[in-house]
Amino acid sequence: MIPFLKSLLIPGWSQLDFDKKSAFLMFSSEVVLVLSYVLKTKELNISESNYKVWAYNYSNSNNYSNSRIYTLLEDFYSKEFFLIWLYDEARRRYPDNLDAQAKFIEENNIDATWKWKDIESYFHYQSLRSRYRSIKSFRDILGFTILANHIVSAVHSFLFYPRKEIEMGFYPKMDGAEFFIKFSF
Repeated sequence: MIPFLKSLLIPGWSQLDFDKKSAFLMFSSEVVLVLSYVLKTKELNISESNYKVWAYNYSNSNNYSNSRIYTLLEDFYSKEFFLIWLYDEARRRYPDNLDAQAKFIEENNIDATWKWKDIESYFHYQSLRSRYRSIKSFRDILGFTILANHIVSAVHSFLFYPRKEIEMGFYPKMDGAEFFIKFSF
């Protein structure tokens, strides 16, 4: 079980004992993946900074303390358009209940006003946010790939690490095949 845990911790570690080629491959892929993840995280931080600076310079918003504002800035050209949508959404969700409509509006309204300088700056902000999301998605995929690399290395070590106490065999025959596992105690 120790080789399994070694490879789960650092891909390729236990493979060094029995298969140098796969050890090199797994460890190299880990280095490349981790380095890519770090670089994508740095790129993600720069992208986030870019869209926040753009919003600050061109949206004329009076409140950036709520992180929800950045999504609303992307979805609505101004606070007026947001309020129109909010009232329509409240009426759509609760057509016969004025109290529920008022509660929905109160819960989803935001204490901020904004109006973009012009339509081009609004569209540019949307493209900056889109770029941010695509970088974040790619970085998340890299994170899952790092995890998969650890699991694959551990499974490889579990299946192929030479054991003295377990012997496995597979022999093809004319009428089928023979598979056996022998345990030594």
